Amino acid sequence: MLPALLTTKGMLVGISTGYRRVGLLWQKHRDHFGHDDAGTLVVQGATQQFNGTVDEAEIAAQVAADPAAARSEWFGQFRDDLSTYLSDDLIDAAIEPGRPLELSPQKGVAYRAFTDAAAGVGRGDAYTISLGHQQDDKFVVDVVRAVVGKFNPSEVTKQYAQLCREYHVHRVVGDNWAPGWVAQAWTDAGLEYQKSSLSKSQIYLEVLPLFARNVVRLPDHSKLIRELGTKHARRRP
Repeated sequence: MLPALLTTKGMLVGISTGYRRVGLLWQKHRDHFGHDDAGTLVVQGATQQFNGTVDEAEIAAQVAADPAAARSEWFGQFRDDLSTYLSDDLIDAAIEPGRPLELSPQKGVAYRAFTDAAAGVGRGDAYTISLGHQQDDKFVVDVVRAVVGKFNPSEVTKQYAQLCREYHVHRVVGDNWAPGWVAQAWTDAGLEYQKSSLSKSQIYLEVLPLFARNVVRLPDHSKLIRELGTKHARRRP
């Protein structure tokens, strides 16, 4: 977009949650926030400063569930705990080129599932699920799915529950986001929901050594790769 703007003299407006200390958003903040500049303005603030309709109680619950993530998501701060989380080399080493995005269930394999729920109100947050298994010393991600935007979370839960049953998974683990309705939705769908003993930030830290040891196996899933490393771009044939 930047070369096009040089010819049109247009304005580039970026609105985003501060995440890792990499990429265009971080560069603009680092170079221009708090400095007089005729060409660039960087504004930083908490969610309620820009959108007063967001419920304070909901934010407080998010802070209690995962303080490090909430600092970024709700208070406009860049995360320190993930600033150097995964390098491109570690991500590349984990990807299995050419394999299907989803591996079919196999007999005799014990699968596990993890979900990260969302309310489906169209804020861009995703209701995700991943299924995987351990093969010798490797940790294989078999399936990654996500639903984004406005949706019925109960219906998505039912779809995910059916997916789990196809892999003979009868219990799903999830984070601490709105555990009441999430657990009930999964119970209504016929599966047990277990709240993870680790917060999201702790999970990231637990997973990092597995990537460093090159024992993680991932599909070449573009959205997943973008989540793991904001600077990691791949071309598909």
